[in-house]
Amino acid sequence: MTFDERLRAELPLICSAYPGAMLLERAPGIVIADRPLCPGWNRPKTTIHLPIPTGYAVTPPDNFFTDVDLLLADGRLPANTGEAEFLGRRVRQFSWHVDAGTWRPSSDPCRGHNLLTFLLGVEARLHELD
Repeated sequence: MTFDERLRAELPLICSAYPGAMLLERAPGIVIADRPLCPGWNRPKTTIHLPIPTGYAVTPPDNFFTDVDLLLADGRLPANTGEAEFLGRRVRQFSWHVDAGTWRPSSDPCRGHNLLTFLLGVEARLHELD
């Protein structure tokens, strides 16, 4: 399965949990607009940008981005974040990594680790509020 075939096979999985998720083709990635946030953030929703490395699925995704103005409700920066640029716009970069040796994709995108399992980790990070 080619890189593009893999991404297209995974998109329905992602859309089942994140309706409206879009696959970016000019710079491989997933965008989830207007994702609701739990209380504790300075805003009720954000856009999640997930860049996809060219070595995917053997290589896991690494980091994710949100709207640049996403802060904790008290105005502090979330831990392990900074500003970056993604597709020509400023974004908040969250340092979020898969632990070494724990990424286990399968040749079948519905089994093993995939973009959806990574996004579930992103959701968990956005509930940490630190």
